[in-house]
Amino acid sequence: MFVPCVRPGKSSGAACARVHKDGRVKSGWLARDAVLEAMRAPAVQDACTAAQAQIDALLQTPPLRRPGSTTASAVAALREYAGHGSAALMGADLSISTFRAVRGDGSPLAAAVAVAESLLLAAVRDAHTFTVSPLRALAAWHVLATSHGSSDSETRGRPRLTGAEVRADPLNTGIAPVEVAVLVQHVVALTSADALPTTPAVAIAAAVHGLIAAGQPFAEANAVIARTAARAILVARGADPDGLTPFEAAIAAAGRPAYVNHLRALAQVGSAEAADASAATDAWVGWLVWHCGTIAVAADRAARELTEGAAASSGTRDTNRN
Repeated sequence: MFVPCVRPGKSSGAACARVHKDGRVKSGWLARDAVLEAMRAPAVQDACTAAQAQIDALLQTPPLRRPGSTTASAVAALREYAGHGSAALMGADLSISTFRAVRGDGSPLAAAVAVAESLLLAAVRDAHTFTVSPLRALAAWHVLATSHGSSDSETRGRPRLTGAEVRADPLNTGIAPVEVAVLVQHVVALTSADALPTTPAVAIAAAVHGLIAAGQPFAEANAVIARTAARAILVARGADPDGLTPFEAAIAAAGRPAYVNHLRALAQVGSAEAADASAATDAWVGWLVWHCGTIAVAADRAARELTEGAAASSGTRDTNRN
């Protein structure tokens, strides 16, 4: 049978997944084999290696290696950098000074900032939970993501009902959501603590991000929850134990159109013919390489800024002593 993924009354180029009666996905962009095959592709392996190397370099910068007030300031700066980027992707595209100024002022922009920053912390706090009970973590994140808006309280923390539309999509992707049960099956398979033990964490994080952002298990706030899930994977699998790499900032810097186009390219793979198996794998390779690239860019930029900031601070102290 086919899982319906076209919104009622609308046509869509988004992929449907061919599903066996036992629930296993056979083809289309959601095909598990396509995801796993893409993770083994040389281009993806190279991108993963580069991304992890940049994360490691970031975590070895002096401000993060030397406990004290400097470390606390560096951690706060990295989380602000990530929150600023995530809020921009939610529609609150603000200068850093305005981002700081609107905190707590009760405006819709302040709500977006609060959601972005609270989910950054939740990703670290709930990282283990996400690997043992992913649905519980996703529900908790959805409650946080919708707590500042006008969404129906009855739908907070709950997935879409079968056939229900996505009500709010700040990215305006136009991607038709897929069957929630099929999507959840894939997310659980990728996030389990004992799943894919030899696969790089950055690849799993990217795959989970793509699945949730394009598959859209909730009626709203899917993309920000997807970014939260990616961060939680990086934390839980030890790639970035404290969740410091501000990859959201790199995605925002690349531009919302690039983010949207990569998600659309992933989801617009059809499933009517056997040839789509290779097309789905290629689509996943494109997404995984791009996502790993944003992690590498974010970590590299953050490392340089922290190092330069520490050098400038040290120079100021030396001048003051003289």
